Amino acid sequence: MHEELKRIQEEHAVQALTSLFMHCRNRFLRSAELVEINGSAIDQLRKFGFQTRVDLSPLIPAWQYVCKRYRDERYDPQMQLFCDNGTKLEQMWGQFVYHDLVPQLLRENEFVRNVLRALGGIPCTSPDKAAGAVYQYFLEMTLPAMQPSCTHEDIL
Repeated sequence: MHEELKRIQEEHAVQALTSLFMHCRNRFLRSAELVEINGSAIDQLRKFGFQTRVDLSPLIPAWQYVCKRYRDERYDPQMQLFCDNGTKLEQMWGQFVYHDLVPQLLRENEFVRNVLRALGGIPCTSPDKAAGAVYQYFLEMTLPAMQPSCTHEDIL
């Protein structure tokens, strides 16, 4: 099961990183609108990801680290023994990424800026250092608490 989860994580890495980027982009743009900041950097960010392709590779090492941490710290193959057959590894991983992890990450302003800096969405003198800061954040963060994939009533 551990290897199956790793395969699922690898297959969904681009989708998850694209989602993370788009959420960071949208959060940054909404914040700029709130304080009525305009300019060429904001215009460029509005187009970034739509008119230009985003190279996600700077974030791959950090993402691989998060995936490994999840497998090592949070994944328990026995969780599936007590849930209905519809509960799949892919659903559990998706729940963690999109409902637990990404919302936590979006609350951190510096994390959002570093994702955008690393990918070239906002100006930065050292995108490599920004990607390193994202990795460092993942090293130090506490993984969010996961919502159970099945309820107590499902077990009974």
